[in-house]
Parts: sequence; C-alpha cells; structure tokens
Amino acid sequence: MKISDRVYGEFIIDSPIISGIIELPTFERLKDISQAGVPTEYNSLPSYSRYEHSIGVYILLNKLGASLEEQIAGLLHDIAHLVFSHVAEWVFAENNEFSESSNEDLTDKFIDGTDIGDYLEANNISKETIIDFKKFSLLEQPMPFLCADRVDYAFRDGKYWNVYSELPNELVTDLKSHSGHMAFQDRHYARRFADIFLTLQNDYWGGYDAVFRYYHFSELLKLLLKKGILTRSNFFKGESSVLRKIKACKDSDVINYTKVLKEKDLTKYKGTYKQNIKKKFRYVDPEIILENKLVPLSEIDNDFLEKVNYYKAENEKGIDI
Repeated sequence: MKISDRVYGEFIIDSPIISGIIELPTFERLKDISQAGVPTEYNSLPSYSRYEHSIGVYILLNKLGASLEEQIAGLLHDIAHLVFSHVAEWVFAENNEFSESSNEDLTDKFIDGTDIGDYLEANNISKETIIDFKKFSLLEQPMPFLCADRVDYAFRDGKYWNVYSELPNELVTDLKSHSGHMAFQDRHYARRFADIFLTLQNDYWGGYDAVFRYYHFSELLKLLLKKGILTRSNFFKGESSVLRKIKACKDSDVINYTKVLKEKDLTKYKGTYKQNIKKKFRYVDPEIILENKLVPLSEIDNDFLEKVNYYKAENEKGIDI
C-alpha cells in the first residue's frame, strides 16, 4: 500500500496487517472526525482528519523502528474519538466520562464487537496489549517529552497553518529512538522544533480565536442535545451526519450560534460569556542525544528555558471570552 502523506510525502506500507487495519470501515470512520475539533466550516483555520493524523503517527513510529505492536497502537490510539474530538469533552465535562484520561477504557469498549476487534483476534493480536497505550514509550509520553502523537500533530498543524512553509526533512531524519525515547541528535533542530511548538501553543491552540470557538461550539452542541436535535449516539458516528442536522435545523437559537461561528474574526464577541478560560499549556522540552545520553534542551539552552517560563506565565492569565 502506498500512502501520500502531506507531511512525510510518499510512504510504502509493507505490512499486510497495517494495510488491513487501514482498510477497515471502523478505521475509515476517522476520515469523518476532525483533528481540530471545530470543523472547517466553523473554523478560521483549515483542519484535517484523525485518520490522517493516525497514519502520520504510524509513519513516525515506523521510521523510528518501533515494534509492530507499537505501530498498531499508534494507528489505533485515536480510534475511539467522538465527533469533534476534544470539543466533545467540553460538552460532557460534568461527569468527565469522555476525558483524555479515560482513553484506554473508551477504546476497549469501542472496539469490542467492531471489525477492528475481530481483525485483531483473527490475527492473534492481543487487544489488551495494543490499547495499553502508555506502555508504548515512543507513542505516548507525558508533557514535555517528545512522542509520536505529539510530534505528528505539531508537524501537521504547523504545515496546515503555514507556521513554516516547508517541513525541513532534516527535522524528521534527525529524530531517533534512544533508550525507548524519541530524541533529536542535533540541538539546533531540537530548538527549532521546540520554538515551532511554542508558536502553535501561543498563537493557535491557546489563542483567543481557538478558545472562543471551542467554547461557543461546545455550547451549541449542548443546546442541540437539550432540544433533542442530537442524541448521545450521534457523537459515536461521523461529523458529516451531525453537520447535516445542524444545517437543516430551523431553530433560531441554533442559527444564531452558527452565524457567529461562520465569521472569521470573532474579536467583537469578546466578553460574550464573561468567563476566563485557562487552556492546557502545551510545550515540548526535546531530549537530545549527547555522548550517548539523553539531555533535555532546557538544560543546555537557558534562553529556551526563559522563553518557556514566559509563555507559561502568559498562559496562566487565561483568555477572556
């Protein structure tokens, strides 16, 4: 199977098991789940699908020489995502049932009885092993370490949002696996990637536009649930069917919500909710391989450490919406 990836270019998948998973209808559902959460028609920035991101994570893990089990885990790490990704967590925040922390439990329940569960069993692959994502150290790491999930969405967001015009091949090829960790070999590449990540956090993920759209769209989804236009079951399907329901709805409150979301500049709505929202502060402190040891960038680059502390303090102020 040949993949044409927007970030990594042409890539040949030579594993029949990996190709088989990608072709399953349940995996293809991820084509209809947006990575950004707020879909493109209600967003000021272009987005891409969880399908594209999941394949990107697999490609990175493959390049790093991860085991087949870890590559499968990378491919399936987002399989249980609800429509509109993390926006759904804001919708159901009161009982915390769909939080990131419950991802493995959700994945376990989600794939039971699906073609993915049947496929893993038919190929003698332990579902329990695959969905224990935290044991795969190249796939998942706590902030601020590098991992395939974190690195791919930063590369991909940066590409789509023109944070850089071209992804330098050197950044990808400089990444290596060392003692189970993803690390750079060159400190300059480590700093460049860390700076890209901070730009994404400050100007995009944690900026006013993203925060307001997340909150406003989650309030719209809550309203649709309250009015019975949507049900919980809709969140386990694809986004296209939900968006069709929203567009077909003649309810004046719903129409007013969508009118706001269709605008590109939301500055005039500042103060609408009279709330201060503190977004999760995302950053990376890339490890660098120096004399066969892993050394965090912050230990050898004081300017970077000061920059992180500045952005962290700014993030703590929150965003007024």
